[in-house]
Amino acid sequence: MKNLGQMMKQAQEMQSKMTEMQDRLSDLEMTGFAGGGMVEFTLTGKNEARRLKIDPSLLSPDSAEMLEDLIVAAANDA
Repeated sequence: MKNLGQMMKQAQEMQSKMTEMQDRLSDLEMTGFAGGGMVEFTLTGKNEARRLKIDPSLLSPDSAEMLEDLIVAAANDA
């Protein structure tokens, strides 16, 4: 029974450390760029989209497909 108690204590400590690491991850941000910096995409450490910046020169109907590709590239870079 003594070993079971130790195992339970270790499991609780590990769970506490995991929770702490998840909290720390949520504070992190990763930013990816595409199109020479014309598209910028920022994710949190929990892989949640935080911010998307697009150069206004890309906001025309003629460049919609290119813009879509650049957004995906920037997200993957992040």
